[in-house]
Amino acid sequence: MMDQKQIEEIVRSVMASMGQPQTTTQAPEATVAKCASQCEVAAESCTLDLGSPEAKGWIGVQQPHRAEVLAELKRSTAARVCTGRAGPRPRTLALLRFLADHSRSKDTVLKEVPEEWVKTQGLLEVRSEISDKNLYLTRPDMGRRLSPEAIEALKAQCVANPDVQVVVSDGLSTDAITVNYEEILPPLLSGLKQAGLKVGTPFFVRYGRVKN
Repeated sequence: MMDQKQIEEIVRSVMASMGQPQTTTQAPEATVAKCASQCEVAAESCTLDLGSPEAKGWIGVQQPHRAEVLAELKRSTAARVCTGRAGPRPRTLALLRFLADHSRSKDTVLKEVPEEWVKTQGLLEVRSEISDKNLYLTRPDMGRRLSPEAIEALKAQCVANPDVQVVVSDGLSTDAITVNYEEILPPLLSGLKQAGLKVGTPFFVRYGRVKN
């Protein structure tokens, strides 16, 4: 059993391995205002892609005192900030982006992680006790248990008695897995190994769930 100090050392090592310096440049106020104006025109004419960088970076605050501050705030977070308002209501583009993101989140719940993607990452694939997406959404308790076949496969093909075991699962957002995997898992495994830990064989659990 590791003590708190060991855990903190591991976290520091992993975070140092994952850390990537980022540089940002401040956009001139005129550029910010021009971009906001173009987004508004495109939104009104229904030609703007609501998932585009232009739409995501749109600033809805009208006549800001310091537009460059708002631009820096937008760059620093993925939260819905600087969207402005129309009286007590959200502005049109802000509302359309919210509805589009909500629709996209519902779609990704129903998507499957492609088998080709799992093979490309070199992950061993196993399953929970669930056999299809409908059961996955209605029986989370079954998603928390591995199938007998999965248990046998893990015993046969994975490193035994590791200090740390990394498990990848589809969860409720397939896109979150496929988009962020390369950015998170390789540096995580590297940091754990640098900390002198025995890392288990990473594997993918299809239809896996965790208990909140």
